[in-house]
Amino acid sequence: MHWSKEGKNMKDAWNLKDQIGEEKAKKLIDMKKQIEEEKEKLKKLELERKRKEEQKREKQKSFAELLAESDLKWEDFK
Repeated sequence: MHWSKEGKNMKDAWNLKDQIGEEKAKKLIDMKKQIEEEKEKLKKLELERKRKEEQKREKQKSFAELLAESDLKWEDFK
């Protein structure tokens, strides 16, 4: 008889998949994939929202703000 570090008989040890059945295990795996896909979709939506928000902020900057960000001097425009 072969024993693992946890003290269980390796021959008689059942994994979770065997205990809950093939069909339920497949359903759980599918659910996990769906959750991961939803997370990825939400992440992409959030990045797109932030990008649009940044573009909107850039469009709304005043001349003074744009000038302050540049290397140009205000006196050149008076």
